Amino acid sequence: MLVMPVSTLRPLPNLPRITDLAHERIAVDEVYRWDARHTIGAPHAILQYTVRGEGRMDYRNRTYRLTPGSAFFVYNMDPDMSYYSLADSKEEWEILWCNISPGETLAADMIDRNGPVYRLSPDSWFLGQVRHHLHSGQDFVQLSLADNMKLLYGLLIELTESSTRIISEDASGQLMHAFCEFVHSHMSSPITVASAAKHLKVSREHLTRTCQEQLHISPGSYINQTKIREAMRLLDDPQHIVKEVAFMLGYSHASHFARIFRRMVGVSPQEFRSAPQRYTISTLVGEE
Repeated sequence: MLVMPVSTLRPLPNLPRITDLAHERIAVDEVYRWDARHTIGAPHAILQYTVRGEGRMDYRNRTYRLTPGSAFFVYNMDPDMSYYSLADSKEEWEILWCNISPGETLAADMIDRNGPVYRLSPDSWFLGQVRHHLHSGQDFVQLSLADNMKLLYGLLIELTESSTRIISEDASGQLMHAFCEFVHSHMSSPITVASAAKHLKVSREHLTRTCQEQLHISPGSYINQTKIREAMRLLDDPQHIVKEVAFMLGYSHASHFARIFRRMVGVSPQEFRSAPQRYTISTLVGEE
């Protein structure tokens, strides 16, 4: 395990900051478990990202799969939380993690807003910064207060913008896996909540209630969010005109697509493609 302490120049009292960065590999035959009920030491928030292999996290009577690309953000002394390696795993569990102190309030707020588990792209800005520091050859990272804040808030922005939540392994979680797969495999179709519920053989009310519990958004919002994120990717390619992108994503009228895009991103599709790096989805909308 490589743990690199992070020293911040002129730290301010009670201001959250990253205090450790680490790269760890848990061997196939190694017993690895963190149980907050038996934790000693200083309180802090933990961000842990799975690079390879798989683990589990128990949180508030739900079990989450920690597969490659998943990350959790929790308080290390939360009595409802534990995470661990799998006894029957056939490959090592490779993880990146960092500690944030003080972190209880920050972790609680993020969980209330987004849940405890996220997905991050392996080439995200934050993970790139972590890898850079861990492979710098230094014994510790010394950052200015501003650079530490940039690293921390960059992480929080990426977590907040993460559109794919990790879903628990119960009946509700299985329904959400099926719903998400249906949406992603029918991107070129005019999906509605009613059509998704019919395909999944559940009532619209049950789908809506489960989606709110598991994903913390309505199914209509998830459909629109998924399509508009794909639209942002397609619009970054100049060979696709706006009307073509609308039809590729199942919108029968480009004006309808443009209206939803503006509501969610804050600008029109044409304005977005002039400077795509400046914009993110700021408002989640449901069905119209």
